[in-house]
Amino acid sequence: MGGKRTTKQELEQIEALTSEGLTTREISTRLNRTEAAIRKLRYKKRLAPILRSETATLLKKKNDLASSIKLLQNQKASLIYELNSLMNKKQTIEASINTDKILLELTLAKALYNLKQQKPELFYMA
Repeated sequence: MGGKRTTKQELEQIEALTSEGLTTREISTRLNRTEAAIRKLRYKKRLAPILRSETATLLKKKNDLASSIKLLQNQKASLIYELNSLMNKKQTIEASINTDKILLELTLAKALYNLKQQKPELFYMA
């Protein structure tokens, strides 16, 4: 009642297809074998645990990347907050500079006017 015997070439194909990441169903379709036969052969050849360890490694990498993304998003938010704070400080400083500039111009104009009133000869060319 047993199924058809597996050749060495089929075993090599199963190993190769397994290492490529194909599923039991995909391999069984390609080799025209039942899924149960492929599952049994993979188990006997210890091919399935390799996939599990690769999956575990990939899941760990995925989780590490997700953590890195979250960390970068937090850093981005922090940098945006800091940037906005610096931009507000810049606007405050620019406004203060403009106010000081206007006051300085008025003070200078007033001082020149007073000087012209006191020493008009300094402002006329001969």
